[in-house]
Amino acid sequence: CAGGDAVERAAALARSAALVEDALDRRGLDGLVRRLVEAGQVPARKQVTEGEASFPVQTYVRRTPSELVDEAAAEVGVDAASDSFLEQDVVAILTSKAVDYR
Repeated sequence: CAGGDAVERAAALARSAALVEDALDRRGLDGLVRRLVEAGQVPARKQVTEGEASFPVQTYVRRTPSELVDEAAAEVGVDAASDSFLEQDVVAILTSKAVDYR
């Protein structure tokens, strides 16, 4: 996305993706994060984590959009098990250190 800061762009994404009463359900939020990952809007370093094996070579695994949302929600104090996420929740999740949408 061009123009504006990450918070403004995240808010616009939340509004455009919201289907019911200005809220986004968990499936929609996971889908939004998936599309951001596919578009290269989430840094690669946020998409991977260390795997089980560390010897003789460290392995890495790609995290799913759902795992990214879970980590981000825990970081910003949003209930990841919620049925709906308001605009401010989506903005907090997208701009968290776990997702780092820019």
